[in-house]
Amino acid sequence: MDHPLISFVLLSYNHERFIGQAVQGALGQDYHPLEIIISDDASTDRSYEVIQKHLAGYKGGHTIHLRRNLKNSGYIGAHINRIMETARGELIIIAAGDDISLPERTQKIFEAFKDSQGQAMSIYSAMKIIDEQGREIGLHGYPLRGQENDWRVIARNGCRVSGCTHAWHRKVFDVFGPLMKETVFEDRAIPFRSCLLGKIAYIDQPLVLYRRHTQSVTSNVDPDIFDDIKSRSRSNYYNHMVVLQNHARDLQNKAGMLGLNRLEVRSALNHLHRKIRELSFQLQFERGGIINRIRTIYLGLVGGLGLIKVTRWALRMIFPGIYRRWIIHQKKRDYQDRIL
Repeated sequence: MDHPLISFVLLSYNHERFIGQAVQGALGQDYHPLEIIISDDASTDRSYEVIQKHLAGYKGGHTIHLRRNLKNSGYIGAHINRIMETARGELIIIAAGDDISLPERTQKIFEAFKDSQGQAMSIYSAMKIIDEQGREIGLHGYPLRGQENDWRVIARNGCRVSGCTHAWHRKVFDVFGPLMKETVFEDRAIPFRSCLLGKIAYIDQPLVLYRRHTQSVTSNVDPDIFDDIKSRSRSNYYNHMVVLQNHARDLQNKAGMLGLNRLEVRSALNHLHRKIRELSFQLQFERGGIINRIRTIYLGLVGGLGLIKVTRWALRMIFPGIYRRWIIHQKKRDYQDRIL
């Protein structure tokens, strides 16, 4: 297999503190031919100026494209859709403006694609975790088990591809078109497409330094934190629902063309539509208000949502103080697990 053109895409939004290292990581890739697309999503800090500074005087062999959105895309899915309109590479490697790609990253991804005989439509790797100062604090990697490399399993259980190490073949956009513009969890939406077209490949070698920020919920929780937790939960419910909507749309539109088993497609679509409905009810409940929540519980019951789910909602209404303390305890524990 000849060396195809690969697109290395660096996405930036308010990464002024870290974007310089990310740019140097992109420029230092040892694969050729490579086009590097650096796209700033209307940062409000000096990210774009820092990018320009690090690109000034570059005389290496990579082709550089610097672009800047005049208006923020709002969602990473919308930003990626814009990039895919101009990226020319056979493989698309994604990088975040606060992470650092190691020099061999692109070459290793190409080798994994080559080893798969062109079947790997998504490729991801292990990663080293660093803190805000760039100190290494951990190593993370999780290869997919065989049964997880299956669109039917992903439709029901999701997937665990790490977005900061992700790369995909351009076919996942050439065949399916753009993501829903509201997509935030693109690293869940794209691998589903990849399994419909081929498979996901994992590289058991850290190729990215993933930067972990110390922020959000701390061990000293103040009364306002609970409102922040609720807001984040609502966002996560919505973002997960959008992922499932992507799955359902892709499956409905392309199942026939891909020659998928009709019964398996129908079963997967039924499951996806049921989960989308559950998340829609969940979002309605999270809007708050006693009357709204009672109405949501009733509609959930008559809509076949299930007794366990609506009972949990009812218990939250009856014992709000206990629920609040439990949620804060859980988030504090999660935070401590992340920083250890």
